Amino acid sequence: MQNPTGAPYPEVAHARRLLTRLLTTAGPGGHCLTYGAVTVTGDTLTAHAHARVWRFGPFAAVLTDRAGIDELRAALAIGLEGSSVRYGGMVMRSGKTIGPTVRAWSVEDGWIRPLSRDEVMRMYATDPDTGGTMPLDPFVTYAAGIPLPRPTSDRRTT
Repeated sequence: MQNPTGAPYPEVAHARRLLTRLLTTAGPGGHCLTYGAVTVTGDTLTAHAHARVWRFGPFAAVLTDRAGIDELRAALAIGLEGSSVRYGGMVMRSGKTIGPTVRAWSVEDGWIRPLSRDEVMRMYATDPDTGGTMPLDPFVTYAAGIPLPRPTSDRRTT
């Protein structure tokens, strides 16, 4: 998303910084990020992207699927801005296809709040259509979201 001057909207730059920090903090390996939100009009907004992170001493390189990360960044920017979203969240599956680690965050007040391991497990054990309980995947490791401190340059307050 770009404004008429061609520069990215501040929310998109904010989302890009958040995603970069999240992926580099998550560490080396393959990651799949999914963002979902319900808008104030009741519509559902979803996007996902795949990324691979390599670590070289103190440096990290992140390779993503371009279309997916652009879509994810735009959707997350809408959620971080907040005025058109009732609630939103992000899930990251890391590691192998069988036996991945799943972490999650709630998008609140222009940033992400890590969910606890119990909150992640409860989220995965709840059927989104009925609200009923579903069995957890025994091959998945459910973990707390990685805490990311809000940048000091962020003009939002908590």
